[in-house]
Amino acid sequence: MSSFKHTAQELIQYVFAPKIAVVSSSGAEAICQKNNLTFVQLVRPFCTLKNEATIRDPSNFSFTLKHFHVCMRDIWWQPPQPALAKKLLNDAVTSSPIPDDSNKTTVIIGSYELNIHTSTPWFEAYRDVFFQAIYPSEHEFSQHYVACIYVVSSQHTSPLEEFQRLHHEQQQHFQRTAQQAKWFLPQIVKYYVLLHDLVEGDLSVAESAFHSIKMTYGAQFCYLLQINSHQDITVSGINDTQKTSTLPDSWKQFLHQTVEKPPSQGKDVEIPSALTDGTFNNFVEVGQEAQLHVDYNGETEKPVNDVLMSHPLSEESDSSPVSQTPLDSLTSSWSSQTSAKWSSASQPHGMCLSVSDIDNIKNFVQEFCLQALMPFAERQIRHLSEQVANRKGLHRSLFSATKKWFGSSKPGLQGVTPASNSVVYSQDAPELQVRRLGDLAFMFRLYDLSYQAYHNAKREFNSDQAWLYCAGAMEMAALSVFMIGNLSQRPYPFHYMESAISMYLNTCKMIHLATRATLLSTDCLRAMGMYSDAALQFIRMTSEDSDLRSALLLEQAAHCFLKNKLPMVRKYAFHVILAGHRFSKAGQRRHSLRSYRDALQVYKDRGWSLAQDHIYFTVGRQSQNLKHLEDACSAFRALLTDKSQQPVAQQAAFLREYLFVQKQFLTQSTDVNSLPVLPLPYIDYQSTKVLFDQPLSVLCDGSDLVQSRGFDDDLDSESWRKLEEMLIVKARGSLPVLHRPQVRCMSNKTDNSNRPTAVVGERTTILLYMKNPLRVPILLSNLYLLWTFIPVKESNQHVVEHISNDQNAGKVPLSVTPYAVGELHVTGLSYGLGLQKEPTDTKSTSISVQGKQPLRVKGMRLNNTKTEKLKKIYAPDYRFHMLVVPPMPRLQIKFTGFPKSLLCGEVIKLTVHLRNVGQQSLRQLFVASTTPELFSFGTLDHEEDNPSNWQVYHQTNNQSMHSGPVIAEWPNIERVSHLLLTDECLQPGQDISLPLWVRGSDQPGEQQLHFLFYYEPSETAFKLKHRLLQHTIHFTLKPSLHVETMALRSGVVPSDARSNQDSVNSLIINLKVQNISQTPYSEGATVTVVQVSGVSQDWSVASVFDQQKQGSMTVKPEESCHLSLRAVPCASRNTAANVRAVEVLQIAISSAYYDASMRGISGLGRS
Repeated sequence: MSSFKHTAQELIQYVFAPKIAVVSSSGAEAICQKNNLTFVQLVRPFCTLKNEATIRDPSNFSFTLKHFHVCMRDIWWQPPQPALAKKLLNDAVTSSPIPDDSNKTTVIIGSYELNIHTSTPWFEAYRDVFFQAIYPSEHEFSQHYVACIYVVSSQHTSPLEEFQRLHHEQQQHFQRTAQQAKWFLPQIVKYYVLLHDLVEGDLSVAESAFHSIKMTYGAQFCYLLQINSHQDITVSGINDTQKTSTLPDSWKQFLHQTVEKPPSQGKDVEIPSALTDGTFNNFVEVGQEAQLHVDYNGETEKPVNDVLMSHPLSEESDSSPVSQTPLDSLTSSWSSQTSAKWSSASQPHGMCLSVSDIDNIKNFVQEFCLQALMPFAERQIRHLSEQVANRKGLHRSLFSATKKWFGSSKPGLQGVTPASNSVVYSQDAPELQVRRLGDLAFMFRLYDLSYQAYHNAKREFNSDQAWLYCAGAMEMAALSVFMIGNLSQRPYPFHYMESAISMYLNTCKMIHLATRATLLSTDCLRAMGMYSDAALQFIRMTSEDSDLRSALLLEQAAHCFLKNKLPMVRKYAFHVILAGHRFSKAGQRRHSLRSYRDALQVYKDRGWSLAQDHIYFTVGRQSQNLKHLEDACSAFRALLTDKSQQPVAQQAAFLREYLFVQKQFLTQSTDVNSLPVLPLPYIDYQSTKVLFDQPLSVLCDGSDLVQSRGFDDDLDSESWRKLEEMLIVKARGSLPVLHRPQVRCMSNKTDNSNRPTAVVGERTTILLYMKNPLRVPILLSNLYLLWTFIPVKESNQHVVEHISNDQNAGKVPLSVTPYAVGELHVTGLSYGLGLQKEPTDTKSTSISVQGKQPLRVKGMRLNNTKTEKLKKIYAPDYRFHMLVVPPMPRLQIKFTGFPKSLLCGEVIKLTVHLRNVGQQSLRQLFVASTTPELFSFGTLDHEEDNPSNWQVYHQTNNQSMHSGPVIAEWPNIERVSHLLLTDECLQPGQDISLPLWVRGSDQPGEQQLHFLFYYEPSETAFKLKHRLLQHTIHFTLKPSLHVETMALRSGVVPSDARSNQDSVNSLIINLKVQNISQTPYSEGATVTVVQVSGVSQDWSVASVFDQQKQGSMTVKPEESCHLSLRAVPCASRNTAANVRAVEVLQIAISSAYYDASMRGISGLGRS
């Protein structure tokens, strides 16, 4: 989570470090410029003492100061004007780098796993610039100069006279009445430095001059600083190969950390009231990045008068008279003076310095602090303490005395009070002496003494209702207690800081002071673990006057919620979103994007769909504005889900944004051949079916044309596998040991662990199941499959043909046709995605993006071994990885004359046309079925007038053929039949026709007749030794006749009885024939019984009466008729081939005779 490079104690010591003014001559600056530095810049990296320092308080107790720091500034330094300060603050945040993901830390809070930045350098940069941009105030002395250092070159002809001139210049500066620079006391520390160049100067002359200086000003206030031990090297440019530096560049980081305004030649700069009366409080941010015009401490060129104006984007620019001037006029004079500094800042520094020179600079700072500054501070603290202690009374008016005794002494209960500046103290007022004592003690880290002084000053200011002074005293009193730390017996006065911020904010209307107090207070609270209180203070300082400040503070408040003892993750996310919104208003798009991404970790997939959509949309827009088009596409893609609860119009807007950004990204992409992965439509990869044939089973001129199976046919069941095994055994004699059933349609229900085979010149069709998750219609165009092909040998004919057929919006079949032997891998689907325009929309243009979706499938989960049971391991799925084999024969079958419905028991004749549409001849043609008793194929030499052929029924007028019984073979019905072919081979392009008789079963309802055709190529193939063709005929069976039989022992001896035993065992069979057809009478449902055939192995059936004399029997719907037959036992018979035989007796009722003896099945005809 967010951490800082400095602790709260270090930050406070840095902000309230003693300020030292520096006045340097032009000769001294020339010596420093050999190192591309001014004198202040030269000493800045060494302004922190490495050794411990000691200071005594008025009670003569010694205190050790570690890492004591002083802040040196050029005497002409001025903070930037308020309008310019706003721009510098904005640019500080803009130019601050955002750490990459490697600087993030993972925080697990409950079910949340958050990746948080370990630091927020943009906030620290803002804070550093803010502390440097604050103007010195009358109510405090911590920003006033406590000492002045005069620097003169040893090469000057009269260094003493030059020191006197600089002293006079400092006196003029001291008498200024402007607000930019102030002095802590009338009598300050004055320190004299004689700067000597070891290369160009004469050391003996310098020592002689330094001796005179010591005699004049005192040895403890003088120092001879010797630098530039190396020869001067002319630097012509930053890319000059002759540039050398013996020391690391320790100055570069300090040059870019300071934000200062150019000096103004000792003259007061008139500041418009529109910029000084609370203007600096209302920071205005700049949307675009601008050059950060920064001056560096120590600039001594004589400045020109500045032309001041308000920032063109500031809120007061509309009403301020200076707002009519462009911003360039404000920064032009400043930029012209800092251009030289910018060029030197980019160049190396310290080229003429050696290690001994660095030690001399450190010794100079050490001597100055220990010999001059510390003793002066001790004396002034003791003197001010005596003044405060000996003060018996205060010179105050009768009004102030009355307020002391009768007025409210509780801070913060001001009510309706005069303006905050109504109480003005003179510089020697006793109340300010107490405040001065507190500030001096605080700067030199005597925190107990400073707290006592601030506490006393607070009571005095509160009595006088000097709320600005009172707020400042309470602020510093709270900081003093914090700096004492664990040694303090007082608890941290949190209410002091709260009251101070409230006074600054509400009573005094000085938002910049309230902001400074908030920044310091929240650091103290976080150091003490009071994150909730720190978050509340951050939130209180958010307002509409400054979006940038509000965004930064809201972000810090969010981190406080996250670092609380009980982390508040949702509060963190909510305030990060608020910060992102304010960053966006401030023009900080990078930080706005970062904030929304951090919040997305909390809201993603948590059921907050609308909030999640808002975040994704904002991330997409900000990424688009920052030209991060790939990230924008990813964000907009996340909005196009089936979980979206947005209305139709909003979903259409999301899709339109995505298409626009995706098209823009493709336009700018360097790889023109790459296709983006599109989010729509959803493709059910696991349900994808692959058919290794053309899915054609259509009704053509009343005929079923069959040359493959369909996608929706369940033809890979166990029954079909058994039929395939029976066919292989019939054709080859035995089943191969490593037999695997052919799978011509692969899906998620089939075993896809083996690579399938495709045939050259034959289509492979892939059926994709698509779904549109949105309620907005989408348009798909230019669909084709993506593939890779590895040929067995080099060939120019391995191009694969693409065929798209998007007839169904939910199921889209796509086909490829290989033309060479090799390996074909289907990798994905390419298509154009567009948004369907409304009929009334005539203005907007349609946008379509060509993209792709990869086809990824995984096999069935393995669950055999222990490892597979413990882990999720899946079998390979080779659905889209095909081996292409050479051309094969291909059988096409056409059924002609098959009706849609039959009567139960009805027998019809069809014609079956067989054609080889492949490129190789076929042989060994077999057919198998699960119901072989319902059909029979004829032969090629079939003729209607030849009764010896395979005809089920043959009508004749020859009554002699039916005068006696016929002995026939018992029908041996097999599941596999061999279809006879000419020369046992069917050549490519050759076709034949065979008769087929189909009988309806006895059960009415939907009927299916399954055929499995088997054939082999004439030339033996290695991969595909045989081929199969599956087909199922669907038809409806309607009820016709219902026959009930009853057998009774006969008591009458028939005249044709062969023996007495036959007469005893004869039976009378009564037949009841009932017409149960449900077809109306008008549709011809009447049935005429013309013949009865008896088939039995043990009985001989004959008519009791002469049925032919009685005429044919017509049975209408719901009518019945009765027939009587006689059955006489007969001996078992065998044919010549010793095949079991039956006796067939055909009893004609009408004049027509039908020979049914070949198959022995009863037939019924329609009237």
